[in-house]
Order: sequence, then C-alpha cells, then structure tokens
Amino acid sequence: MLVQNADLFSERPQNLGYTKVTKGLGIISTNGVKWKEQRRFALSTLRDFGMGRVQMFDRITNECQKCLNNFTEQNGRAFDPDQVIGVSVCNVICNVVFGKGYAHDDPEFLNYLQMMHSDATKVGNTAFMHFFPILQFFVHRALMKTDDAIRRGFIATQVQEHQQPFDEHNLRDFVDVFLKQMAERESEEKATFHYENLLQIVGEFFFAGTETTTTTLRLAILFLALHPEQQTVVQEEIDRVVGRDRKPTANDRKSLPLTEVTILEVQRLGDVVPLSVPHAVAEETVINGYRIPTNAFVIPNLSSVLNSKELWGDPEVFRSARFLDNETKLLKVDAHIPFSLGK
Repeated sequence: MLVQNADLFSERPQNLGYTKVTKGLGIISTNGVKWKEQRRFALSTLRDFGMGRVQMFDRITNECQKCLNNFTEQNGRAFDPDQVIGVSVCNVICNVVFGKGYAHDDPEFLNYLQMMHSDATKVGNTAFMHFFPILQFFVHRALMKTDDAIRRGFIATQVQEHQQPFDEHNLRDFVDVFLKQMAERESEEKATFHYENLLQIVGEFFFAGTETTTTTLRLAILFLALHPEQQTVVQEEIDRVVGRDRKPTANDRKSLPLTEVTILEVQRLGDVVPLSVPHAVAEETVINGYRIPTNAFVIPNLSSVLNSKELWGDPEVFRSARFLDNETKLLKVDAHIPFSLGK
C-alpha cells in the first residue's frame, strides 16, 4: 500500500503532537512543496559531503577507533556502552552537518545528546494525545521546552559559528550550503530556506540518524553476547578479509557477507523501529474493499512484518542464514524493513 500507492500515502498528519511542536518546519512532518524542496536539497547536499559514499568511510572508521579505544580503557570493568556509541554515531553526522566532530568528553556535546534522547522519548509518548486531546496542553509544554532548548542551544551555537564569518566560496558542510541558499532566496515570499527551518532540519538529522544507528549497535552487542557462536563466525570472517593490521574499507563489504547478514538479523529481531513515521492519505481511496478517507492516519506496523511467522518461519529465532541463498550469497528480502516504508 505505502509502496505501490506511495504518492497517495506520502502525506504527513498535521494534527499530531510532534507536528504541532515543529510548527510546520523541517522535513519529517511537512507536506507538499516544502517537503519536496527540503527533502531533495537535503539528500543532494548530504551526498555531496560524502553521505553514503566511499569518502564517508574514513570518518566512520575514525569514530569506530575512538569508540573501541574507550571500550579498551574500561580494562574489563562492566560499563554501559550506550553513551560511547551515541557520541561516535552523532560525531559522524556532525562531520557532515557542521564540518567537525567533538571530543567524547565535551560537556556541551554530551548535554546535547542527553537532551536529544529525552526529546526522542517524549515524542514517542505523544500518541495518546489523539485519544485524550486535553492532555496535549501538558505534554506540548514539556516537549516544546526540550525541543526549543535543543534548537536554541547547541545547534544554534554551531550555526552562528558558521555565520561569523561566512564565505560562500568555501562551503565546508551542510550548514554552509543551507546558509548560501538562505542568502540567495531571501527575497522569496514563501521561502523554505530560513534560519528557523535550518535549526529544525539539523535537529531532525540527529534525531533520525543517531537514535536508530545507536540502537542497532547496542542490540548487536547484546545479540552477539547471547549468541557467542555467531560472534565467532563474524570475527573469523573479519580476521580473514580485513585482518588486524589495517582498518576496514568500503571495498571490504562485498567480501563480508556473514557480517552483513548478522547486522540484518540484528535489525529484524531487534525490531529497532516498531512503528514507523505516521502517514496520511492525500485523497479518499479504497484498499481491499475498505474505504480510507482523506487525511486518515496510516501508521506502518513494521513490527508485524519483522515478526511474521508466515514470512520468516521462525521469527523469534536469531538466525542470520535466513538472508543467504547459499553459504555466502546475500538474498534480497523485501520483508526486511527495519526503519521505514513508503515515502
């Protein structure tokens, strides 16, 4: 439904708690021209600065090394890896968006991560407001306070550093390119390139990118601890292909099928995003005999797919081989949708 009729179901509900907090800004909860323009710009600009490309690998491996160094410094003591992983993941995004990373003990940066995690938790708790609307006045106040503190605090500080001075002939990162667009489109009546939108979009990059990746890595540690035999398989493959005298490269990926299918199985069984981003119906339609009115909420239940006995046979079992058609060739499994579905 969300794939075959993507345009029909690509709208975002405009009366959700989070939508009211964002005030029509950003990408996640907007529609129409604003959504298309900013989504296209964001994808294009992020790619220009390496996202999804080989040159991004150096940034990732550098952060991985810092993360591993931190693990080693624990000297075998029990510790919670959540913060260390979160800082490393967030720093990868920072390099693309702000053109730099931050020290793992930077108090301002750590405070920002803590507020972002708190904000993500509060956003996830806004669904009940659709059934008890009077509660929105209490929840909105708390959510808006945290959301505004994030935008006006850490993110605004980084943007202001880019503005003074700003050199349009030396564009270093996403923020610089956005600021250039702001200057060029200043006279437009309904411009989507303005300061408030920049703060919201940058916040959404971190919100969407940091939480999901950090959760996946935490779950990978958990599942490999629960299944040491799988840990051995992955380690032996990495040792054979990469060795221990160099860092992995993007070219190694095709030679690490057992490692890749392990990650796929972590995402499936871990059920990282049980319910995806809410959609809304652009115009009334009929699906399988059911009338779906205009503006109806459509909430993709990814969990029902990832845990379907009909699709997976033994969904409760950690079995990475389900993604292989022989010992080393990856299968493309359409039912593997760990993060989102549709536009």
